[in-house]
Amino acid sequence: MNRWKFDEGAYDYADIFIQTKTKDELVNEFFSYLNTAQICKPGSSGCAPEYYKYPKAYNDGKGKNATHSIKNYSKAVLADGSIIAINPYVGGDSKCGRIFTNKVTDADGNWIPDGNGGYETTETYQKQCGVMFIDANGLKGPNQLGADAYSFIITNNKISNWHTKIESVLTDEKLNYINYDATGDFIN
Repeated sequence: MNRWKFDEGAYDYADIFIQTKTKDELVNEFFSYLNTAQICKPGSSGCAPEYYKYPKAYNDGKGKNATHSIKNYSKAVLADGSIIAINPYVGGDSKCGRIFTNKVTDADGNWIPDGNGGYETTETYQKQCGVMFIDANGLKGPNQLGADAYSFIITNNKISNWHTKIESVLTDEKLNYINYDATGDFIN
């Protein structure tokens, strides 16, 4: 990302994630800086696992364990077998600002019904240029955020950990994560 910024003479990430470009244009520019063995478009399968577990059991809003999907990201398998995926956001303001709509949850993480067959929502303005995802060992397990996979939010001026902290992965030379069954009911 920093090389891309340097090459473009950009001041911050918003200057390379130009909001008037298409997602494909941004993805192609990003992947041009990597040693890719294979590139997969959003919605395609085979480049990455179907889903990833969160660092710990997380309510999907309906009382089940949630999983994180990168299905709608553009993905690249690198020469070493690792996977990097990116989902650039477009159509925001010049500093990647946009309105995000999220479902409102109760204290247990369940979505609150709105009485009309949907769920209550809230809107927030945030400066996000996109999200990036890395799976250090490719298709091999455990396919869990915080174990072999990491996600990041790209804002206008920094790249931040999302769901996990990459610097806390090892404790006494061992992976530091909670192994749990992602197919079961969420238990708080």
